[in-house]
Amino acid sequence: MANLKRRQVILATTAVMGGLVIGWSAAPQRRRLTTDKPLAVADGEAALNGWVKIGSDGTVTVMMSQAEMGQGTHTGLAMLLADELDADWQRVKIEQSTLDAIYNNQAALIESLPFQPNDHGIAKRTTRHLLGKLLREVSGLSGTGGSSSLTDRWLPMREAGASARAMLIGAAAIQWQVPAADCRAENGRVLHDSGKSSSFGELAAQAARLPLPKTVTLKTPRQFKLIGRPIARIDNLPKLNGSAVYAIDVLPPGLLYASITMCPTFGGKVLHFDGSAAQALPGVRKVIALAPVPASSIMPGTTPGGVAVIADSPFQAMRALRQVNIEWDHGAAVALSSASIRAELAHALDTQAGRVHFERGEAAAALKSAPKTVQAEYEVPYLAHATMEPMNCTVQFKDGAATVWAPTQAAGFANAAVAKVLGIGAAKVDVRVPYLGGGFGRRYLTDFIVQTALLARETGGAPVQLLWPREEDIAHDFYRPAYGPLRGGLGSGWQAPRLDEYVRRFEHGSTLTARHLDRRRLQHRLCL
Repeated sequence: MANLKRRQVILATTAVMGGLVIGWSAAPQRRRLTTDKPLAVADGEAALNGWVKIGSDGTVTVMMSQAEMGQGTHTGLAMLLADELDADWQRVKIEQSTLDAIYNNQAALIESLPFQPNDHGIAKRTTRHLLGKLLREVSGLSGTGGSSSLTDRWLPMREAGASARAMLIGAAAIQWQVPAADCRAENGRVLHDSGKSSSFGELAAQAARLPLPKTVTLKTPRQFKLIGRPIARIDNLPKLNGSAVYAIDVLPPGLLYASITMCPTFGGKVLHFDGSAAQALPGVRKVIALAPVPASSIMPGTTPGGVAVIADSPFQAMRALRQVNIEWDHGAAVALSSASIRAELAHALDTQAGRVHFERGEAAAALKSAPKTVQAEYEVPYLAHATMEPMNCTVQFKDGAATVWAPTQAAGFANAAVAKVLGIGAAKVDVRVPYLGGGFGRRYLTDFIVQTALLARETGGAPVQLLWPREEDIAHDFYRPAYGPLRGGLGSGWQAPRLDEYVRRFEHGSTLTARHLDRRRLQHRLCL
């Protein structure tokens, strides 16, 4: 991930703090259509912008920076572009994008700003505008999380599809010597009222030589053919027939395998280990101590140090690991239990004001004067993400360059982390993102990727796959936060809504008839 240029930081900071920034801050953001470097194309392919390539056989390739971890992101995003393009959905496929700035997830970062959703003031608008401009200049921020992918890509991918459609129509109009306004795109072809017709594949090469349209007209919702319609997911067939490749399925030639055990306490590390018994077992290549590694460049915390075994098979690595004698340095570990955590949280809530995220009015005074108060405690423990696919990564470090196969939600962060730990430039790191067997935010972090890169330095150029045992995955997760009590006050005029009123509203607004309603089930769900 590239660093912000000093000038950009100064400009943004000055503007956000209220200073005048002439020219740069007032200028509109550039459209997210073109990459800094032209897209790589195969024989017969033509790139119409930074989001789409079309082959001479009519195949439409959508560039995809977002991770697919079961939520349907690949299909949803491809639908945005394909609908505006008027592509044949059966000919749409995806390809992993580079780390160019147009693929940055602006929505996730902008929505993380410390503003309330209902704040529409000038400070928020100015800050969002300037951050959007900065994010168009810095690559490597294409994260998948926070349900932000469709929000972020809604306009860019539709504009890319509409722009490509206009270029294809323009190419056909030139060939046929007719006005472009008399041509239309439909299901992967450009048509003219005279009966002339050409496929996208036949027009792509000439269309790619045309300039990008300065403006495009996007479809209205009534014109959508794919968006909002039930459609077969792009990943359905490979996941049904078993051909889908997850990170754990990657098998580069000469692959070695590693298993790891880490200090059971936070901040711990290896004090001493004896790996001689493990080293003597069949298939074992190396027994290595790993120091603690940062969780990520974007959040505090470290993953404890540990010992890893590299072997010819995953089972040899796991069996050998049991034979390693390890003495841990637990550091300043504090004895914790579920009961002590619960007690400490309750004490803090009772005795401290805490940090206020959003406040309107006088909540404390209102609760005191409320004729009726309702209080409930919702206890949620610290929970591990427990993704179905355990944490894993494969890295090959050879001839000063690294190839990384990682189930990551943030390829840019992975790229930067591997480059840093191996002491090479980011351009020397190729991060490939297969399907993810779940993510939930855990795979935004790069600890397991850094560990694999460290092991890859020890294999003499052979690729190595690190697979965390499930026990290590649960023990060394970065946990979801616990939750505490809620209180609310009710005014004197408040009355509990009647069930009959809910039923009336439901019947009025539903396409179901009254006889389809299970009144008892509805009553159970609406119990107050």
